[in-house]
Amino acid sequence: VWLDLLKPIVKQIRRPKHVVVKFVVKFFPPDHTQLQEELTRYLFALQVKQDLAQGRLTCNDTSAALLISHIVQSEIGDFDEALDREHLAKNKYIPQQDALEDKIVEFHHNHIGQTPAESDFQLLEIARRLEMYGIRLHPAKDREGTKINLAVANTGILVFQGFTKINAFNWAKVRKLSFKRKRFLIKLRPDANFLGWPGARSRGRLHRETT
Repeated sequence: VWLDLLKPIVKQIRRPKHVVVKFVVKFFPPDHTQLQEELTRYLFALQVKQDLAQGRLTCNDTSAALLISHIVQSEIGDFDEALDREHLAKNKYIPQQDALEDKIVEFHHNHIGQTPAESDFQLLEIARRLEMYGIRLHPAKDREGTKINLAVANTGILVFQGFTKINAFNWAKVRKLSFKRKRFLIKLRPDANFLGWPGARSRGRLHRETT
């Protein structure tokens, strides 16, 4: 549940005493240079760090090691191999981090003199180029009952199987979004088809017909 910052929390949550409220990013800019304030970039960097730790932001080993090396530079400063390895032993930034430790340390050596703000900037520069940057997957099923995931991005509606993107509907081609019972419906512009597939809780099948 996303809270409306203009309304009291007690009017949005039934039992606020038993709820943990977290500050998280909802909309990710495609270009982090649009973020003018250093504090804002820092908050986005924290979200990227959390997404890495939770396995949401998937990437290859080289990109993962490079991302973590910038996080380490931001947190403990310039390279010191003994300090690096001690820090990595106490802080887990991604699952299976141990296998990347040598590569992380190697990359960190290249960041000497880089300030925390510069490290955050570089972290966002790398992260924004990853396919899963800012993506939040919502489980669904296609018309054959195959499990898929849907995501909303700045480019449009994305369809995934696991973490692999299999289709995309650009916003420029989307005319209308709606729910019909348990189906999530997308109506495209006249030169396209009318598409629908079940929402996260749906057991229905993908519906398709021409406009």
